[in-house]
Amino acid sequence: AATSGMSSFGHRRWPSFGSSGSRKSDARDVPRASRDEVQSIITQLNDADATVRRDAAGALRALALHADMKKLIVRCHGIGPLVDLCDGVDNDGRGAEAAARCLWNLAVDDDNKVQIAASGAVPALVAVLASTGEERRGAREAAAGALRNLAVRPEN
Repeated sequence: AATSGMSSFGHRRWPSFGSSGSRKSDARDVPRASRDEVQSIITQLNDADATVRRDAAGALRALALHADMKKLIVRCHGIGPLVDLCDGVDNDGRGAEAAARCLWNLAVDDDNKVQIAASGAVPALVAVLASTGEERRGAREAAAGALRNLAVRPEN
């Protein structure tokens, strides 16, 4: 349910991400959030509830589709908690998948690649890639995508 530009996942409130139902990209559909909203979402990456952590990573992933939001997520120190979520112990891999997909989006930016690699993301993503089980297939795919984007820089 959306009220005053905010959407709710359970009891958490997130920026409204708008959807036209169309596959075409529309500037009105690009998710936006304020610095305070991004910081709030990043805080939720450390929540005790695995669903809240996964939903927070998913919200950041949606925001990270836009260059300005990528920069804001990084400026708000979102990389470390995303890496921690990749390295976490969620049994079904959905939190790791959401976090790795967000890192994949963030790693499109060259400056972000350096910071992501420096944060210890590579070993965490390799660990996700090495995980087993059909339920972790999406997490492995996302980790491979993030690693591919990081590999474009020879320094990494």
